[in-house]
Amino acid sequence: MNHPINFNVAMIEGGDWASSLLAWCRIDCRVALYPGTSADEVAADIEKTIQEASKYDPFLAKSPPHITWNGFFAEGYVLEEGFEAEKILEEVHGHSFQEPVAASQISKGFRQAMLQAPTSSLFNHDMYLRLTRLE
Repeated sequence: MNHPINFNVAMIEGGDWASSLLAWCRIDCRVALYPGTSADEVAADIEKTIQEASKYDPFLAKSPPHITWNGFFAEGYVLEEGFEAEKILEEVHGHSFQEPVAASQISKGFRQAMLQAPTSSLFNHDMYLRLTRLE
């Protein structure tokens, strides 16, 4: 795998007014896990690391960060090449377009389609799949 997991600091918000000093800050992250790694253990490790690092900052030592976990929370997994959903998608493509699937479509498009949910609103540029027609 050339890009197995992400630790993405996706959003940083802070302050109440552009001309005042920052009174608060919120950071939202997406943390991916390797298969077989416990989500609860990783969450505990992240919390411990943040608490330990906070001890070295004068402000954070007196006002430690509050951590809230939200969104999807699960162990990592791997979709092995040739798994059942991939085979079904190949069959449906062949039936719909009357031609076999190119190998590049399987590796680039099909796996992405199986990892992302169909939707009508864009919530993240790289986690979006628009299905206009399904036959």
